[in-house]
Amino acid sequence: MKLKKTRFAKNLFLKALSLEKSNTEVIFKLAKLYSFSGQKILAIEQFENFIIYEPFNKYAIHELGKLLIQVNQFERAEECFRKVTDLDPNFEKSYPFLIKIYKTQNKKEKVMEIFEKLITFSECILSWFLSRESFKKLLKSQNISNELRFKSKKESVEGKFFEQFVN
Repeated sequence: MKLKKTRFAKNLFLKALSLEKSNTEVIFKLAKLYSFSGQKILAIEQFENFIIYEPFNKYAIHELGKLLIQVNQFERAEECFRKVTDLDPNFEKSYPFLIKIYKTQNKKEKVMEIFEKLITFSECILSWFLSRESFKKLLKSQNISNELRFKSKKESVEGKFFEQFVN
């Protein structure tokens, strides 16, 4: 039943695009439908098409980045998440994906760069990241805990603060 509804929706979206190919609402929904149904390449194409019309839409760029990670196009995914964080530094959803990319590429200095950025936003955000099991493993594997030294707006946060998350 779900497959039938998905196919029906896809046909409606394609019909709508045949009438008005620059309808961004339909393009976005079609891209999400392709993504939801596991058709990653088609979803990527639709998000890229959407971004042609709305180049500053952080949600579409973020979704494109997520799909690019799934097809192992890490450099392009990094560009997407960097663009999102440039457009809106407070769009926290992109940071875990950047860290995931850097972890795959073994780029410790880039992980540090993100932590430095996060601490300027909010210690709560940084604490949330550090409480995640995957980040504990990353910090341990990269021997980052002893190197972290950040200045927050309120106080200096020493490496010992981070050790409680990684030990």
